[in-house]
Amino acid sequence: MATPKLQPFKHHPPNAHDIVLPDALKHVAEAIEQSRPLLDLADDWDDEGTPGYAEVTWDRAVEFLARTATRLWEQHGIRPETVAVLPGARGGIGLDWRAPGHELLVSVPVDPTQDALFYGDDGSGGRKIKGALDTSSPNPTLLAWLAE
Repeated sequence: MATPKLQPFKHHPPNAHDIVLPDALKHVAEAIEQSRPLLDLADDWDDEGTPGYAEVTWDRAVEFLARTATRLWEQHGIRPETVAVLPGARGGIGLDWRAPGHELLVSVPVDPTQDALFYGDDGSGGRKIKGALDTSSPNPTLLAWLAE
């Protein structure tokens, strides 16, 4: 199945990224919109030398989140209970995905040539998955794990 074409948010501030999510994933769109202020953080925003966050990195992270959530919903009828787009290490963006029996953390690095790293477990540390992934294409292994 082809990757869904990303379209503008239904409810978005000016210049929000061009993504449309099914109504069942409205909470994912809201989490993405609520994360946009990350882009306003300047270098050393935490007084510990952490760099600010680039829009291109944020774009990669939220596109991956939207694409994965949409595919999981459309193919398996599964949606995350909660998601968060968070400040990551060294200017990267973190994604925190929670659903019954699944906790997934994804770290999207600043360098677009580097894969994102991910770690997931069943919430109790039992079933685990970890690895690296290309955020520009669907990851069937990760989708299958989330659909279990």
